[in-house]
Amino acid sequence: MSISFCCILACMLKSSLKLFKSANSVSLSIALLFFILLFSSCGNEQQSSENLASLEKIETFKLKQVLDISGWTIEGDTFNLSDLKGKSVFVCVWASWCKACKSEMPFYHQLFLSNKDTSLVFLSISVDDNKDLWERALDKIKVGGLQVIAKGGSNALFMKEYSFSMIPQYMLIDRKGRIITLNAPMPSSYEIKKALNKLKS
Repeated sequence: MSISFCCILACMLKSSLKLFKSANSVSLSIALLFFILLFSSCGNEQQSSENLASLEKIETFKLKQVLDISGWTIEGDTFNLSDLKGKSVFVCVWASWCKACKSEMPFYHQLFLSNKDTSLVFLSISVDDNKDLWERALDKIKVGGLQVIAKGGSNALFMKEYSFSMIPQYMLIDRKGRIITLNAPMPSSYEIKKALNKLKS
C-alpha cells in the first residue's frame, strides 16, 4: 500500500465521519475500527520500506573497496593490504594492551591452523603505538598468519574511516578487495567457521 493511497484513505475517513454523525454508535465504532486497521497497514508498510532501504544501503557498503592499510611486518618489511588483492582475507585488528584481543588469539590461531592449506589469508593488524610492546606481545602469544603493525598505530586512518572505537575488530575481505563485513564474528564463536567457509567458496 503506497503512502499516496494512505493519504486518500485519510480523506475518505474525514468524509465518512460526517456521514456517520447521524448513525448509531455501533456503526460509527465499526467504521473507525476499519480505518484504524487500514492506517496500521500503511504504517507497517512504510516501516518495511525504510528497513529495506537500510538493508540495501548496508549491502552497498559491503561492496566498497577496502582502504589500502599500510604498515610493517614483524620482519620489518613494508606492508600494503593491496598486495593481497586476489586473495580472501580474515583480518584481526588488535593491540598488545588489549586483554579481550589476546584472549581471542588462541581461537584465531586454531582457525589459522584449520585453514593453512587453503588460499585464505589470516592477517593480524596491530594498532599499537609502541613497536617494542607489539613485538614482545608476539613473543608470548602463539598466533599464525601475517603479523603487521599499522602505520599511525591507534590513529591509523582506517580506524577513523571504519569508526573502530574499540578492539578487537574482525573484517572479511573478498578476492576482489571488497569489504564483506567490518564486524565478522569473534574467532571463538561458532558462526565464524560458517563465515570463513562462505568466504573461501
